[in-house]
Amino acid sequence: MALAFLALTLLSFVLGPLALANARGQRRTPNWVDRYLPWAVAALVAFEFAPEALEDGGMVAGLFLLLGLSLPSALEQLFQRFQRQAHLLALFLALVGLLTHALADGSLLATESARAPSLAVAIALHSLPVGAAVWWLTAPHFGRPVGVALISAMVISTVLGFSFGVSLEHSMDPAHWSWFRAAVAGSLLHVLFGRPHLHKH
Repeated sequence: MALAFLALTLLSFVLGPLALANARGQRRTPNWVDRYLPWAVAALVAFEFAPEALEDGGMVAGLFLLLGLSLPSALEQLFQRFQRQAHLLALFLALVGLLTHALADGSLLATESARAPSLAVAIALHSLPVGAAVWWLTAPHFGRPVGVALISAMVISTVLGFSFGVSLEHSMDPAHWSWFRAAVAGSLLHVLFGRPHLHKH
């Protein structure tokens, strides 16, 4: 059962970019994609990533969430010359966070699928918009090889978490882990709704 959920999760990571590539081939679809995909991923942040971090980390995690969201924007405002660099730093943090989240998801699939199949289904389903978002944020602007490499990294991280039972929540101090997740959630929101690197293309 766990292997089936793992396969479904990995398939979701691949189907997200494929759906976007198909959408890009339709004349009227790209505007719809660009308009609604950020909100779909923002919903994941608002209803999954952020609440878990806030529950474990309390008010301090809330401060890290605001820091991840506002610090790149503040740096961009203060240092116009380094606007793109600050944004790319936020993008890097968001992608690292998504990779570690995939690692943890793989661990949950290995350990919780039998006891909580609904959780495994949720992990598989939310991997679809996550994969689509990773592709949408990177491949059109930095090249398809970058997008393929990042999707592959998401797949590998999930498999590693599943294979070795890696649980970041237990290997790290719970509070520190929640603060990191909160900062990643804020950075991801910043990257989704403010993408100055698009103007370079």
